[in-house]
Amino acid sequence: MKFVIKVVPRSSRQGFAPDSEVGVKCYVQSPPEGGKANKELIQLLAKKLGVPQTEITLLYGGGTRKKMFELPFDVEAQELIARLLA
Repeated sequence: MKFVIKVVPRSSRQGFAPDSEVGVKCYVQSPPEGGKANKELIQLLAKKLGVPQTEITLLYGGGTRKKMFELPFDVEAQELIARLLA
């Protein structure tokens, strides 16, 4: 499954929140330098979804706030958002 998520780097907190534009955004504490924010985002996604980090693939958006990921399973977008926000 492919999905888009918005990331907010250098945040004072970590976690997921609803977003009117893409459905869900993720706050990470790492700066967007050297892939640190992307790495933290993948760690949070893996933990929340219960999959290994190596099974989450960043397809595009490595240098932008909107990123597209591919997951190793199929699920409806609304169900994925609900799992991330739970």
